[in-house]
Amino acid sequence: MNRIAAIAIALAGWLGLVAAAPAQEWPKQPISLVVSFAPGGSTDIMARLIASKLKGELGQPVIVINRAGAGGAIGAGSVAKAAPDGYTLLLVTASATLNQVLSKNPPFNLLTDFAPVTQIAYQPMVLVVQKDFPAKTMAEFVAYVRGSSKPMNYGSAGTGSTPHLAGALLNYMLGEKMVHVPYKGGSEAAVALLGKQVDSVMSAFGEVVPHIKSGEMRALGVTTLSRSAALPEVPSIAAVLPEWPETTTWHGVMAPAKTPPEIVARLNAAMRAVLKDAEVQALIANLGGTVVAGSADDLQRMVAADIERVTRMAKLAGLTPQ
Repeated sequence: MNRIAAIAIALAGWLGLVAAAPAQEWPKQPISLVVSFAPGGSTDIMARLIASKLKGELGQPVIVINRAGAGGAIGAGSVAKAAPDGYTLLLVTASATLNQVLSKNPPFNLLTDFAPVTQIAYQPMVLVVQKDFPAKTMAEFVAYVRGSSKPMNYGSAGTGSTPHLAGALLNYMLGEKMVHVPYKGGSEAAVALLGKQVDSVMSAFGEVVPHIKSGEMRALGVTTLSRSAALPEVPSIAAVLPEWPETTTWHGVMAPAKTPPEIVARLNAAMRAVLKDAEVQALIANLGGTVVAGSADDLQRMVAADIERVTRMAKLAGLTPQ
């Protein structure tokens, strides 16, 4: 081996050690976990419990930061632009997929601007109405909306959110009789329904199940093709509308693209440990969810498939990029 080759090999090894050093020392400071929706919703509740558990796995506080707006695009876009050092993470939801599909100039690309860590869970959604709404069942709701001569509306967690897509698809199937009313999160939509500002809401479970169980709201149908263990008495929308497709929301964790693989691997291991925690599993079950806890590659494949699925559903619902 000549002298130049020996120097090159030594230099490459030294650079490798320098590059690995930050990952080996990580984390040395608190970590931010960005939630793209307002406080109090199911995503926020899930994020805060997971953040508290991650502290025990990583040895540093994990601070939840709410950056709501644009159906989740603002929060997700901020993480896409963050430094890839492992100190800024995104509690990503299925709404990010819809944002990418329905935006002419999306602020991020889920497949290239993020480093996937792990999927957390997937959950059905549920259509709810005011407790004194004239329709008592899903079949009655379908007939009522189709036959109504007055304007109807439905609320959601925001334009570009997964509940918006599910609500738009339902509206399409009912003859486009309802007007979408977007909010900054599912909790705000639930409050609007309680205040009789909207006729119905398509929602994730977490924001509305307590109100369903207290009798303040009535659940008419879930968006999965079968009933949910969290609301076993509520039938599927597909039982009344056979053409209704399986429609779920999901949660996961992502970091900015180019985050060192060693950090991503540590985050994945920490998340998988947290998702085995009994308290976390109980919360996800109460939200109607099913824990996934797969690899980073599993999340990447799921997101790619979800983009294709959402593209088909948005086309069917008549939603076009804005």
